[in-house]
Formats: sequence, C-alpha cells, structure tokens
Amino acid sequence: MELHLVRDFGTGDIETIEISPAVLEIEVEPRMAGEADRILMVHSVPGRFAYITGPYPGRFCVEIGESGDLDRIGEALLEITELSGGSPPPYAVRDLYRRREETIVRKETDTIEDEIALGLYDDEDL
Repeated sequence: MELHLVRDFGTGDIETIEISPAVLEIEVEPRMAGEADRILMVHSVPGRFAYITGPYPGRFCVEIGESGDLDRIGEALLEITELSGGSPPPYAVRDLYRRREETIVRKETDTIEDEIALGLYDDEDL
C-alpha cells in the first residue's frame, strides 16, 4: 500500500467556517481493490470521511475534513495494509492529526485578524 497526501488541509477564506479538507490517495494492488473498497466503505460513515475510487483499479482518494475521525481512518489504513501483509506507514495518521491541528489554529488566527481588520471589534474588545 502506498499513501500520498494530494492536498493538505487549508484555511480557505473569511467566509469559510471550517478548514478545507485534506485529500489522501491510497494505492493498493489491483487484485486487492475490491476488499480495500469494502474496508473504506465500512469505515467511511462512522469515520466521517468521504472517498472515491480512482480512475485505475486499486486507487482511492479519501477526503478528510475538520470533523473526520482520524482514528477510524487509521483503522481502515491498518486493515488495508494487512491485506498485503505489509506494515502501515508509521506516522501517517499522527502526521494528519498534527497538520489538521496546525491548520485549525492558523484558521482561527486568520479569522480574528480579518475581523479586526474589518473593524468588527471596538477598542474595548481588544
């Protein structure tokens, strides 16, 4: 199994409330595509993430939003990795946690700075 971060979490603009989702590409051997698809389907609803199959058998794109359950995503990745007898990338989910938290903090900071620039606060609010 191979993982690629296609798009990182983003802050969007002032009118966007949540951060923009990250997209993770998962690539497995084509013979395991059906089972990997089943694993992602089972985990996607309780894990609050969306996925689509790629243009080639064995490729999947997973969209992970602000409220996505990264533990569930980690469980799905572990199960997919076990299909081929491999071991999961050691820091993949931990890195996603860190990236998401950093983006949330950056989004909150940007929002406050934008609101101050727009004059939404009086001097006494600062």
